[in-house]
Amino acid sequence: MIHNGKYSKFKSVRIENGIQKFKIVDICGEIINDNPTEEELIDLKQYVRFRERDIIRWPDANRREYLLEFMKQFYRNEGIIPNTRDFQNNPKYPSIDTYIKLFRKWNNAIKEAGLVPHHAGRQTCIYTYTDEELLEYQIKWYEEYGEPPTSRDFMHNLKYPNFSTYDRLGGWQPSLKILGLDIDSLVRRGIIKTKQQKGRLGVILIVDYYKDIIGMKDITEKDYNSPYDVISSEGTGDVKTSEFYAAYWQFHFLNVDIYEIDWFYLLAFSEDYRKLLYTWKVPIDKLRIEDAVIIIGLNIAYKCNVEKMNKYEITDKIQPIFKKWLEDVKNQDNSKETVVREARERLRKYIDKNKRL
Repeated sequence: MIHNGKYSKFKSVRIENGIQKFKIVDICGEIINDNPTEEELIDLKQYVRFRERDIIRWPDANRREYLLEFMKQFYRNEGIIPNTRDFQNNPKYPSIDTYIKLFRKWNNAIKEAGLVPHHAGRQTCIYTYTDEELLEYQIKWYEEYGEPPTSRDFMHNLKYPNFSTYDRLGGWQPSLKILGLDIDSLVRRGIIKTKQQKGRLGVILIVDYYKDIIGMKDITEKDYNSPYDVISSEGTGDVKTSEFYAAYWQFHFLNVDIYEIDWFYLLAFSEDYRKLLYTWKVPIDKLRIEDAVIIIGLNIAYKCNVEKMNKYEITDKIQPIFKKWLEDVKNQDNSKETVVREARERLRKYIDKNKRL
C-alpha cells in the first residue's frame, strides 16, 4: 500500500459548459475526483505544475517528497515500478537528471518512495509510512513502556518501522526531538532513568558551565558514536557519571579511545541523581584506568579516594548549574500520561506546520 503525502492531491478549477468547477487532481494534473464536496477540498493546495528550475530551490525535504510522489503516482496508474525509460522525455514527469542530482541513483529514489527495485523478474510494493505514522509509533512505544525507544528497539522489529526509515526526519534523535522524547529533552525535564540519560545529564552540566569560559562544544548531542563527548580550547574531553554505591562511585570507560581524549570529567551523584556530591576534572595522564573502570571511594580503604582526588575537584563550579537544573525540573509533571499527551500535541503542531509549507 502506498500512502498519500501532501503532494498527492490538489484542487484545480476546470471549465465545464462555461462554468468554473472544482476538481481534485493528482500530481500529474489528472482528475481523481470529478465532483468533490467542500470538506474534501479543505486544506488542498491549488494545483500548479512546478517547473524543475523552481523545484531545485526548494528545501531538500519538500523537494524529495514532491519528486517521490511522481514515482508513487506512476505505480498507482500503471501497477509497475517505473524505470528510467518511463521518465525519459516524458512531459508528465520530472527529468531523470533531477532525480539523480538529489538521490544520486535511480534505485535510491525507488527505495525511498517505498518501492522495491526489480528482483528476480518480479516487481512489488512495500508499505510507505507517512511522517505522522512514523512519529506516532515512537509515541506508542513510550505509552507502552514508559521510556523512549532506542534505534535498536526498532531494528528487525516487525511491529514497528525500521529505525533507518526515520532518516528522512533527520535521524533517530532528531525525530524524537520533534515529540520532546529525545534524550536531552527528557533529561532537561528531569527524567533520569536510562544510562544514556544519566550520561547526558553530566554532559549538559559540564557544557553549560564551560561553554562561555573555554568555548566548550557538545559533540555527542549529534553524534553518539563520537570517541569523546566535548571539545574546547583545552582539547577533547569525556564525561562520565556514577550513582553512589554504599561507599564508592564506579565510572565505566567502555568504548573509550584513551588516545583521543585529553580530559575526563567525573560527576559523582547520589543514588537517585538528585544530589551532585562531587565533580572532578582530571588530565588523562593522571588517571589510571584498570579493567575499563575506576572506583573512587569515600575513605582511605580505597586506593583511589575522595581525599586523593581533592586536587582535581571542581564541584563548586558545577554545583550551581546542577541546582538550577533541579529548580527548573522541580514542578515538572513527568507522568507517562503527561509526557504522551504533550508528545501528541507536538505531533499535531508539527504536522499542521508542514501542511502549510
